[in-house]
Amino acid sequence: MKSFVTFFDDLSQLLSRRIPYLFTLKNILLISFFLGGIQVFVTIFLEPHGTGDYKAPYRTLRLAGFALCFVFPSIIIYGIEKWLYNLQNQVWKVYQEITSKLLLGIAIATASYFYNITVINTISPSIERWIEHMLVFAWPYVPLFIPFIIIIYAILYRNHSPDEKDLTITGQNQDDILKITESQFIYAESDQNYVTVYFKNGKQVDKKLIRSPLQAIEDQIGFAVRVHRSYLINPAYLQSLKGNKRKRTAILKDVDSIIPVSANFEEDSLWKSSH
Repeated sequence: MKSFVTFFDDLSQLLSRRIPYLFTLKNILLISFFLGGIQVFVTIFLEPHGTGDYKAPYRTLRLAGFALCFVFPSIIIYGIEKWLYNLQNQVWKVYQEITSKLLLGIAIATASYFYNITVINTISPSIERWIEHMLVFAWPYVPLFIPFIIIIYAILYRNHSPDEKDLTITGQNQDDILKITESQFIYAESDQNYVTVYFKNGKQVDKKLIRSPLQAIEDQIGFAVRVHRSYLINPAYLQSLKGNKRKRTAILKDVDSIIPVSANFEEDSLWKSSH
C-alpha cells in the first residue's frame, strides 16, 4: 500500500514539474501543416477507409483540405495556451502540456469529422457519427503520428535556449519598484510589513527594501519557492540543504545568508525545481 501511495506521489510531482514552453506561432504553423500533409498523403495515395471509391469534382483538392483540420485547431489551442501561460506568470507544467495536446488531438479529429460530413460526404451530423469517426477514422492515425511528434519535441528541446526574462517587483509605496531579470533574483526575506529582495548586480549582491507582504511578492515571482513563512528563494541558486527535518537550512550560491527551511517543507520539490 505504501509503494502504491509513493507511486502516485511521484507521479503527482512529475506532472506538476515546470517545463519550458517550446512553441511559437511560426513552429505551430509549420508543425500543423507538416502533420496535416502526412494525413493528406496517406488519404490520397494509400486510400484508407474506402477513399479509393470516392469520386467527386476536384477530388484531390477536396481531400487535401483535411490539412486545414490540423492548422486551424492548432492556432486556436496555441492561443489558449499562450493566454494561460502568460496568466500564470509564464509558468508551464507537465500536466498542462499533456492536457493541452490531448485536447488538440480531439479538436483536430472533430474538425476533420465536420469537414468530412460537410465537404466530402454531405451528410447530417450526429453524436453517433462523431463517435464512429473518432474510433474508426481518427484513432488509427495516432500510432502513425507518435514517432513524428517525438522527433518534433526532441528537436524543439534541443534548440530551446531560455530567454533572459525581465522581472518587475512592486510594493505598496510609489518608489517600491525593482526591475531586474529572473536570473538576478536570489531570495526575499520578510520582516513584518516589509520584504528585502536580494539580487545579483554584476558580480556583487544588492538588496532593496519593499513595503509589501511576502505573499504579494511571491505572486509576482512565479518561479520562486517559499521554503519558510518568511523566506522566498530562487531554486537556481540552491547549493545545499543542511540539518535534519526538524531544523534545516538552505545554503545559496553567492550569498553568506543561511536560509531556514520549514519542517513541513518537502525538500524533494525544491531540488526538482532547481533543475
